[in-house]
Amino acid sequence: MEWTRKHRTGLLLAGLLGLLGLVWWSRPRQKRSNLQLADDGHGPLIYRSYWLDIQNARIPAGQLFKEITEDVPQFCPSLLADFRKTRGSEAFLKVGDEYDIRIFGPWNGRVRVVEIDETSFTLATLKPHPEAGQIRFELETLENNLLRFSISSQARSRDSLVHLAYRFLGGNKVQEKAWQTFCERVAEESGGEAAGEFQTETRELAETRNLEVS
Repeated sequence: MEWTRKHRTGLLLAGLLGLLGLVWWSRPRQKRSNLQLADDGHGPLIYRSYWLDIQNARIPAGQLFKEITEDVPQFCPSLLADFRKTRGSEAFLKVGDEYDIRIFGPWNGRVRVVEIDETSFTLATLKPHPEAGQIRFELETLENNLLRFSISSQARSRDSLVHLAYRFLGGNKVQEKAWQTFCERVAEESGGEAAGEFQTETRELAETRNLEVS
């Protein structure tokens, strides 16, 4: 009898602990450990920027930016970088949304929206993305009614193998072509046309300046 009572008590305690564990794991998390920021990467910290100026846009900048955030995948060349939303509404973009990116070659990865305002949004890489860092998409209004759409990243390679593959197997060229297409599709969506050539800039940074992620 004594053993039976102890046995039942043990089962009850085990059940309660299991329930508490389930509640703990299912609770909302403000910070998720699967972020893979630049400090987690390997090799030099590289800043890359891609941009295209747009003239004669037929829709306001605010409306154009809204259309971009409502359907990010339509601006990406699916053969080079196929964006698929795995977390969040398909109708709008907010902090915490996530995308699975199937990139040409062995570059598949996931990203999360960590910041968004009226003119830009920022994605952070998630483990095990081939890069470790962040990328910002921004639409600016310039003088003479010009718009500038830019994509700027700050990242390291995930590890030494990815670093070598990126440099010598053409990963940087695939990335550049994908973002060039993105910029050109934004220009098409605006109803205007490119004002000049697609531009790029690459430079090595001395230190990491990650965004605060809450």
